[in-house]
Amino acid sequence: GRAAAAQAALAAAAGFFAAQGNTVGVAAVALARAELALSRADAAQALGLADQAAQAFEQAGLVERRLRADGVRAQALLGLQHKAAAREGFDRTLEAARRYRLLPLQLRCLTGRALTATSAAEARADLEAAVALFEDQCRTLPGDEVRSAFQADHLLPFVELVRMELGRHDTQPGADAT
Repeated sequence: GRAAAAQAALAAAAGFFAAQGNTVGVAAVALARAELALSRADAAQALGLADQAAQAFEQAGLVERRLRADGVRAQALLGLQHKAAAREGFDRTLEAARRYRLLPLQLRCLTGRALTATSAAEARADLEAAVALFEDQCRTLPGDEVRSAFQADHLLPFVELVRMELGRHDTQPGADAT
């Protein structure tokens, strides 16, 4: 269905950019393919594509795009259960994303850090930081429609915080399943 159509369109775009010698275009397609691979839980493919994109963006001097590729790379490492390497990637990328004020990447990294945390308190702190950052940014947006679109695109920290709370509730003695 849609994933196959997206793959076909991305393959065509990659071919077009490659024929023109546009390495940045090829890298952008590789990054889009990496995101698609993550959505299909193919972390190994996502990792290879994210590495390819990061290298090309680095060579082109496109720091913000390289950082986005680094974030995808960290997510792929997490998907491969390489939690320590994923944590390092999220930490490094978060620091740079803060410097460049890249909100979506900060949210992704904070959520990734929470998923690689070694304690519930650490995970909670990262998720709460992501939620606070999200809410601060959301307040500055004009109009309900714009805020709704922004919220729909940045819900992962909320989902993970709820999942964590539900897990905590399930493990508490005497917790009811109401």
